Amino acid sequence: KDPRYIWQLAPSSVKIAVASCSSEAFATITMDGRLRVWSLVTGELAFSSSHLFLPYCCSFSRVGGCLLASNSSNQVALIDPRSHLHRVYTGHTSSVRCVTLTDDGLWIFSGSSSGDVAVWHVSEQASCVFFAAHVSTIRHCCVSPDNHMLVTSADDGSIKLWACILASGAKPSVTLKRTLKHHEVCVSSVVLLHDTLIAGALDGRVSVWDVERGVVVHELVMDGPVLTVQFIPKTSSVCVVCVGGVTHIFDPSKWVSLRRIHIPGIRFTSASITYSGQYLCFSATRSVARAFGDGPDCCVLDIRRNIPIVNEDGFIQATGWLRLRLWFMVYFKSSGVFSQLPFPLVRAISRYL
Repeated sequence: KDPRYIWQLAPSSVKIAVASCSSEAFATITMDGRLRVWSLVTGELAFSSSHLFLPYCCSFSRVGGCLLASNSSNQVALIDPRSHLHRVYTGHTSSVRCVTLTDDGLWIFSGSSSGDVAVWHVSEQASCVFFAAHVSTIRHCCVSPDNHMLVTSADDGSIKLWACILASGAKPSVTLKRTLKHHEVCVSSVVLLHDTLIAGALDGRVSVWDVERGVVVHELVMDGPVLTVQFIPKTSSVCVVCVGGVTHIFDPSKWVSLRRIHIPGIRFTSASITYSGQYLCFSATRSVARAFGDGPDCCVLDIRRNIPIVNEDGFIQATGWLRLRLWFMVYFKSSGVFSQLPFPLVRAISRYL
């Protein structure tokens, strides 16, 4: 399936870009609050929603292809692009900064800027529970595959593990199990793998925890502030995305870096990788214009082949000329061949290929 696609959704810049777990779809939310879902197979626009106001976060469910999104109006929205189902959950008293859906698709967890967590049943909103989890903004939350444990992380660097009892028709029960503290700054992303917890922070470090003992067993120093940490089931590897355009793929058994991908001249605002580990989807600040010439707002990068493709004013196939330019910048820069050259010179060379 060549070529791949990249989007530029003018006039409003893209705040969030996220890929589906199945590698079949890709969602963008622009600053005007418009949600769009694109097909990664055909490149066509599959779904477009009404305004969501200022968006804060968005994620795909692991199964079913549903989208969870939150906005500045203290709301959580569940959207099914196939059936056009759109449910809105209200009750938070401050902006919702993170949302996640359990693997069975029945429960929603959301964290707010006031430190509160809400647990919602997808179809029984009356069963929701609110509780104070942190004293600062909650940045990320995740749930174990068996729904028995919730992990939350906050701006103050704290990580909390919660024991959950979830049953349809009954109020959910959430009890604090353990508090972890290693970072002094915001923990931006957490991933729970059986008895191992992986946390990435804005201090540029990734801590690996033994959940049962509550101790750090390994620490990684990254290239800069960590934006997101994800597990890739197909390859049993861990992806760490840094704000400064650097992505690492790690083997979690030895914590050896399998690959380092550097896209120079950009700052990620959001990023996610598909469960197959093939596509890295990201949105970036306007500084991306200095790296890609015309400046796409969001991108899907085939990291197996290092092929990104840009469009302008919609969704088009890139020419071989443009693909060659971008391939040059991503592959050669990330491989270190031109690591000693200043970026403006690399950019100038690429423009004349």
